Amino acid sequence: MVRPTMTTTDPESRKTRRDRDAIGRSAVADAIFDAVGTLSLLGFSLLFLAVGVRGLLVDGSTAVAVAALVASVAVAGVAFELVPPFRD
Repeated sequence: MVRPTMTTTDPESRKTRRDRDAIGRSAVADAIFDAVGTLSLLGFSLLFLAVGVRGLLVDGSTAVAVAALVASVAVAGVAFELVPPFRD
């Protein structure tokens, strides 16, 4: 009597535990870097916002203040992925 063999077409079944652990570590590292990057961009956005508002309220160049406010909105848009990426 011939026993049937288990054949599978699932590519996940051939991965070892070490491979799955490496993928998990890589995913966690990417998530941490993404979170740090987003917080950094939001910090820069707040800095530009503060410079723009201070430039409008205190004696300063209106053009520089408006440019800082526009930069603040643009950086916040990049942080929340509302602006399309400039590269692939």
